[in-house]
Amino acid sequence: MLIISLAFAIAGPFAEIVYFKDWWNPITIFGSFISLEPIIIGFAIGGIASIIAEEILGEKHKNIKKSKNTFKKKDLNIFLLLFSLAVIFFGSFFLLKLNSLITTIFSFGIPTTLIYLKRRDLIFNSIISGILLILIAINVYTFVEFITPGWIDAFWQFNNTSKIIIFNLPINDFLWYFLCGAFIGPLYEYWREAKLIRIKKRN
Repeated sequence: MLIISLAFAIAGPFAEIVYFKDWWNPITIFGSFISLEPIIIGFAIGGIASIIAEEILGEKHKNIKKSKNTFKKKDLNIFLLLFSLAVIFFGSFFLLKLNSLITTIFSFGIPTTLIYLKRRDLIFNSIISGILLILIAINVYTFVEFITPGWIDAFWQFNNTSKIIIFNLPINDFLWYFLCGAFIGPLYEYWREAKLIRIKKRN
């Protein structure tokens, strides 16, 4: 899953170009979205979301197709999927002038729906990944709130986003983590045309 982690590590700083405008404005090492934090966070989220459901459910990969001729097609499919996400994300925000929440819903939602249409067997894994990523985020946000009280009020741009906070997690972030997890969760299986099978426990 290292490739997934690296892909989202690279995407992190670019995504913050949008999120710094109307979602949040945290303090960073270099004082801007071009910093180490988005890279580290993107790497962590990409890695966790891609394996968390499989680890919890006790599943492993089994290739559906083993033909050598499908390798380039697989790469093209995943490139087009990620490219479409980027186009929707930046196009919706900068060209259509939509806010970053709506932009996020469209950019994660449309590619995830395409995965569902092609691979219905991955829907359950996708939903579980989204839910589990929310639970992890709640724990992380709660810990940060405990050691630095008020950090959410200080960093989030609530003049642009809804100030509904549940379990120390802003409602917009609830949506973000679910959509992100739902997209990343089945991404590797979709790319490699692999099927998830339950691991039988030995007595």
